[in-house]
Formats: sequence, C-alpha cells, structure tokens
Amino acid sequence: MRTSFVRRTALVSAAVLTALLPGTAIGVAEPAALGSTLPPELTAALERDLGISAEEFLERSDLAQKLAEFAAGLRAEFPGEFGGAWMEGSTPTIAVTTESLAERVEDEGFAAMNVARSESELHRDATALTDWIDTLAEPFRSLFRGMMVDLMRNSVVVGVSDTGNGSLTDLFDLPALLQDVGILFTPANDIIPGESTEEVPLGRSGPTAPRHHQAMGGDAFLAGQPGNQLRCSLGFNGTGPDNTAVNITAGHCNPDGPETARVPATFLGGPLDGQQFGSFTETTMDGADYGIVTISDEYADLFRTAGVRGGNDVHVTGTADPVVGMPVCKSGLTTGFTCGVVTSTNLRIDVGSRTLDNAFTSDICALQGDSGGAIISGTRAVGVSSASDVGDFTSCADAVRETGFFGESPQLYATPINDILANLPGVQLNVS
Repeated sequence: MRTSFVRRTALVSAAVLTALLPGTAIGVAEPAALGSTLPPELTAALERDLGISAEEFLERSDLAQKLAEFAAGLRAEFPGEFGGAWMEGSTPTIAVTTESLAERVEDEGFAAMNVARSESELHRDATALTDWIDTLAEPFRSLFRGMMVDLMRNSVVVGVSDTGNGSLTDLFDLPALLQDVGILFTPANDIIPGESTEEVPLGRSGPTAPRHHQAMGGDAFLAGQPGNQLRCSLGFNGTGPDNTAVNITAGHCNPDGPETARVPATFLGGPLDGQQFGSFTETTMDGADYGIVTISDEYADLFRTAGVRGGNDVHVTGTADPVVGMPVCKSGLTTGFTCGVVTSTNLRIDVGSRTLDNAFTSDICALQGDSGGAIISGTRAVGVSSASDVGDFTSCADAVRETGFFGESPQLYATPINDILANLPGVQLNVS
C-alpha cells in the first residue's frame, strides 16, 4: 500500500530511505566486475572521502543518470509540477507539487517529495533577483557574490559578503521578492582559482616519448611563456576539426587570457618534462571556464586515450550531467583523486573579476594546481575543475579540518562538460 503524501515527504526529508522501494522499475547492471577495474588510488579516495566502495560509486552514478533522464522528461511535460531531482544517498528523489505526479514518480521506482514551489518558479525568481542585483550601484552590487536554486530546500540561495553593518535591510530597501519567497542568505567565502603561479623548475627534456607514455586527465602541465606561466592539470582528451587531438581544460589556465591564441602548453614532470606539446586555441573565462589545447602533430598519439590518471587509470565511457547528491571524483596534479558529492547545480558565482554561469559545486577538496583537472562520476565525464574555496591551503587535511570546525566542507566549483561540448560543435570527447 502506498504511504500518504505527507508521510512520504517526512520519510524522504529525514533521509531514511536508503534503497529503492520493492518492485521498482529501475534496473542497474551488476557493477561488481567493473568496480574491481577502477584504480586503487580512486578506490582508496572513495573509501576515505565518501565511505563507499567502487561498486557503490558505479551504481550510484548509474542511478543518478537514470534519474536525470527521467527528470528531463518530467521537466518538459510538467513544468508547473516538477520541483527538481537529486540523489538522497543511494535513493533517487524527485520533488513534486501535486499528488498525481507523485504517483507517477513512485510508479517508476523513484522516491517522491512534496514541495510548495516548482523548479520553473524557482528559476523565474532567480532570474528576477539577478536582474534586480544588476541594477544596483557599487559597492552594493558586489555584496552579492553568487546565487543558486537549492532544490532540496525548495528555495533560492544567495551568497552575500559579510558587511559588518548588520542586516541588508540596514543598507537598502529589499524588493518584495527577497522578503516573501524564503530566500536564504549565506556568507560568501572567497573563491580562489585553482591554478598555481608557483615557480616550477623544468627538468631536462627527453628526446622522445616512451611507448607506454600517454597524456591523461589530471596530468600536470605549464601554460604560457617562461616568466608568465601557470601550473594546471590536463582535463579530458578529445578530437577537434579534421581529427586533431585536443585537451579540454580550464580557460583561466591560459595566463594571457581569452583574447590570445597559440599560448604554449608544456609537459611538467615525467619523461617529457619541458617539451611543448600544444597551444591554447580557444579560451573562455567568463560565463563558462574552459580552454582547448590543440596538440602538436608529433604528440597527438599521446592524447588519443580516453584516460584519467590514477594507477591503472580510469577510461571515460561517456558524459553525465551533474545531479545534486551524485558522487563525483576529480583528478588533479596537486591532490590526485579526491571525492565528494555534487552539492549544487545551475550556480551563478563570481570568481574574482569573472562570473561562472550554470556551474556546479561538489564538496571535494581541490588546491592550487588542480585547475583544469577531470571530474568523473563512475566512468563518465562530468566537468572541469575551475575554482575552490580552500585553494590557498597547503593540504586537504588542513582544509577539511578547518572547514569542519565551522560545520562546513571544502567546495570545488566546476564547469559541466556537456555545456563545454555544446559550445564547441567541432569537438568530441574521447571515449572507450
């Protein structure tokens, strides 16, 4: 017998639903054999950071994508009743505003949660709030550091700098939108780009690449000319027009910015340390943060892999849209594999002088040098690392300890890979 609408909401809100209800329609392939093929470094990071096994990682990743696909259909068919979707641990959950849609959701094997407002209403209010903020003069506009639709709270969340002058109402008259719809104000931490300007001495270059060497997501590289270089991580390998080899990394890793072309990219460490392997041919930093490094012909074969670095390496099989609660891991030159869950999507956030639109966040530790690194869920590409609120720490242990003291966790900001590919019709991701 189905539980009542009110009772079902209480159960999901208390996060006690840890498995799908009996008789659900969702099928998940047995992941045990595949889980055993994930590299030991990734398995260790999953156990350390999330307390889950490789098999659970793969299973929850699959569930999150089934959830995303079903939610996309509901969003298009029932825009006034669909309230969003997320993973509640291992339980895929969909928010609804009507009993009839709740029945359909449960019939498909997903947990349903009753909310007051639809996702489309929340996005409408977020747009109206953005328009209002854009009308403010400085220094008031700069008080607002970022915004997102928080589906789990069924509200819009605004990041506001600490003014030290009491509430915002002491500074100016707030619109009715801010007063009436339950928008939550949270302190806005400093967001630090994840590239490193640390001087890195280059070793002696080897004349050729060993046969076993391949360039993968998470590998280190230097961008720029000597004296003006940034240390970053490679992202996902792909192919561009005319089957040219490319790597998709963070745009802000290009020290010369978006108006420049052919900024060199050089191997850092390993058997090819110091050799230029390609150049930035596309750089976007505002709105989205991505850069395309076109690989020189002599090194193209090293970038034909679909791998993400880590022991036995992970081979990317496709792409995934970020879903709140979905487990994700990133590979970067500074911290290697670190893992967490997606904490927000459709985020608008200021990072220094630039703004990220439709970014997503995860409670992953990333430090300077990790920028551009690959973010995966299971074996799917999810995004490219862009910025962190703990980027200036010297270790993840220190970052986790200090943020935990305040009841928080590190946050990694990223650009979705599907957004990047949509902006680059001539680029395809390498998959295996």
